[in-house]
Amino acid sequence: MMKRYWFVSITAIFVLIVALMPVKKGSAQGGSPVPRPGAPQATMPVFRLTAPAVNQGSISELGALFPGIGSNTLFSDTTHVGSLRFTIVNTQTGISLEQFAASGGFFVTNVRRAFSETPAILDYGPDFVCNFLQSKGLFPAKATPPQAMDCTGGQLPYREIPIYLSIVTPTMRVEAGMKPDLTQAVSTVIPIGLVYQVPLAIDVGVGAPNYIPLTGPGGHLSVLLTGFGDNESLDPQYPGLNAIASPFYGRQFTKIGDYPILSAREATDQLRAGLPPGTVITPGTPTMAYYVDHPAVTQTTMIPMWVFTGAVVNIDGQEVPLKTPMLPAVTGFLPEVRINSPADNTPYFPGTPLTVTGLLTSSMAGPFTYTLSVDGGGTLDSGVWPVTGTFQLNLATLPFSLTKAGWDNLTLRLSVTDNNGAVGEDAVLLLGPHYVYLPLILRTTGNGRLVGPQPAPPERAAAPNTAPTMGVEWIQYYNGTAPNLPGVPPDANGFYNRLRAAGWSGRFNYGNNVAWEKDWRDCSLGGIDCSWGVDRVQYVYFAGHGSPARIYFGVNKDNYSFFGGNARYQNVRWASFSSCQTLRAGPYIGPGNPPLTNWFNAFQGAYMLLGFHSNMADVAFGGPLVDNMRLPVMFGIVPLYFAQRSIREAWVLTAFQMNAGKPAYLYAVGNFNPVNFKLPDAVWHNYSTPPLTGITQYRWVWWD
Repeated sequence: MMKRYWFVSITAIFVLIVALMPVKKGSAQGGSPVPRPGAPQATMPVFRLTAPAVNQGSISELGALFPGIGSNTLFSDTTHVGSLRFTIVNTQTGISLEQFAASGGFFVTNVRRAFSETPAILDYGPDFVCNFLQSKGLFPAKATPPQAMDCTGGQLPYREIPIYLSIVTPTMRVEAGMKPDLTQAVSTVIPIGLVYQVPLAIDVGVGAPNYIPLTGPGGHLSVLLTGFGDNESLDPQYPGLNAIASPFYGRQFTKIGDYPILSAREATDQLRAGLPPGTVITPGTPTMAYYVDHPAVTQTTMIPMWVFTGAVVNIDGQEVPLKTPMLPAVTGFLPEVRINSPADNTPYFPGTPLTVTGLLTSSMAGPFTYTLSVDGGGTLDSGVWPVTGTFQLNLATLPFSLTKAGWDNLTLRLSVTDNNGAVGEDAVLLLGPHYVYLPLILRTTGNGRLVGPQPAPPERAAAPNTAPTMGVEWIQYYNGTAPNLPGVPPDANGFYNRLRAAGWSGRFNYGNNVAWEKDWRDCSLGGIDCSWGVDRVQYVYFAGHGSPARIYFGVNKDNYSFFGGNARYQNVRWASFSSCQTLRAGPYIGPGNPPLTNWFNAFQGAYMLLGFHSNMADVAFGGPLVDNMRLPVMFGIVPLYFAQRSIREAWVLTAFQMNAGKPAYLYAVGNFNPVNFKLPDAVWHNYSTPPLTGITQYRWVWWD
C-alpha cells in the first residue's frame, strides 16, 4: 500500500466531508515540555470539538467589536468546502468580517491597509496586541496559556514576523548583451508591516499545567499591524491594527478519552519506514501539537500530532525543505483501513470493471461511513458499514483522462469515518496504460531520429470576452525521491475546481507522474512550456515540494527539479507556487542573491509570481485562495466590486489566515504596474491581459 492510516491527509483525520486538506509551527510556548520517550505520562487526551451557533445575529454581535466596519452590508455565501459563511463588509472602505458556520472562527481584514506597500512606522509591542485582545474578549477560552494573557508582565511569548518591501531598479548592464539579472542595481528595503502570533495551547496536565500547543490553519491567533493612522483601522482606539485571524474563536472542546502515546522515536521510525530504502532524510526533533483545520471545515475531533518542523530531504544531491510531515501521536483512536486489492502499481484499463477488497479494524463501535474516490476525479462509491471486518466494493469502471503522457495514473483512496468523527484512510496508485501513437507521416531529422508533428506554437493569452485560462501541476507521490504530500491533491484540485466554478477554462491538470520539469522550462531552452507545458495559460499553479528558486517532481523529465532561471513566461500572467521557499526573498545583494532574483528572466510578458519565503504547510491552500481572490456576488446577482481583493492581496491574506508560512510575491513594473490587478472572470470582471514589457523595476514583498 502506498499509505497507512497514520500517514494520511490531516484533513482526512478530522473532517466528516472528505474533499479538501504538515503544518508548520508547533512549540509548547508558555507551558511544560511535551512528552518525551520514557516520560511518565503514558497517555494523551483526544477531544471532541463543538462549534457555536453562527447566524446573522452572531456576526452582527461580533462586528460590534470592530468600530472600523461602520456602515455595512451583510450577506452569506458558501465556502470552498460548501459550508456556510456570513460576511459583513464596509461598502466605503472594504473592511470585511467573515465568520464560518462550521466552526465559529472568524477573519476580519482591512485589505487596503493590511497589505499596502506603504512604509510603516512600527512602534508597537506585543502589549499593544495583548491589550486589544483582552479588551475585546478575543482570547480563546481554555486555549490561551496564562502567560499569553498577562499584558503587563513584559514577557509575552508572542511570535513577531516583520514584513518588507524590496525594490530593485536596474541601472546599467555590466556588459553589453548580459541578461536582465546581471545588472548593476539600486536596491531599497522598506518595512511595511508586522504580524504578531499569539500562542494557543491546551492544558493536558494532571495536577500541574502541561500546555500542548495548537497548530494548523485553525489553531492560531494572528494580528497584523501596518502603522497607518486611525482613519481606517479596525478600531480607532488601536491605530494600525488592520487584520485579525481568529479561526479557533468560539469553539468548545470536551475530552473523549485518553489514548496511549506514540513516542517521538516511534513516530520518527514510522516516518522513515514510510519512505523507500536509501531515502536521505533529516527529520529533526518532532514536537507534539493538536491540529485544527481551516474554520470552513467541519471538524469534530482533535487529536495530538507529532510535527516534524524543519525536516529536510536530499533530492538529486540538493537539500530540500519539506512541507512539514505530521503523524498521529496516539494509538488506538483512529480506525484503520487497508486496501488489499488492487495492489500498488496495478495497471487499469478504461471501461474494465474493478473490484476493491480490504479490511477495516477499529477500537470504536460502528456504524462507519466510507468514501471511495479518485484524487482529483470525484467520488466513486460511498455508504455505511455497520461493523468492522473485510469488505468488497465492485466498480463498473474507473474515470480516466488522456494527457501528454498517455492515460493518466490514478490514486484510488478509501476513507472511513467512525462514530467519533475520526477518519482513517488508505490509498493505492493505479497505472494507466501508455498507448503508442504513430503519426501517419514520419520524417527523418538530421540525427536520424524519426519524429512526428512538431509542437504547436505558443498560444496567445485569452482575448477579451473569452474565458480566462488556467492550469495546475501537482505531485503527491514522489516515488521515493522525497516524502509524499497528502495535502497536495486537495490543494491543487481545490484551486482548479474553484477557479473553474468562477468561470475560468482549465487547460491542464497534470498530477504525479505526468507533471514534468520540462513543462516549466522554456522551449528555447529545450523545454515544452509552449506546447504541452505551462506557458499556454494565464494562471498556472504548482503544489509540491520546493526550495529556493526550485520546484520538485516525482519523475525525471528531463530533471527532478525545475530551476526558476529557465523560466521565460510569455503567456502566463500569474504563477503561484504552493511549495517551500520557492520565492525565497531578502535584501538584494546581487544576481542570484536572494535566490528569488533567479526568476527575473521569467518576466517575458508575465505580471507576478507568488509563493513562500519560508517553509510552507502541507495544507489545502488553493480553495481558500480562490475564495479570497474571486469577486463577491451577493445573492448571486449583485457583484460587490469594491470588496474584491487583488491577486497579491489574496495570496498574502490566505497565508495569514491559514498560518501556512511566510509568503512572498515578486512582480515587474514596465509599460504598466500590475500590482493591484484583480482576478478576472468571464461573467463579471473580464479584461484584457496584455504582456508586460519594458521592465524598469522589480518589486517584492516578503515576510521574514
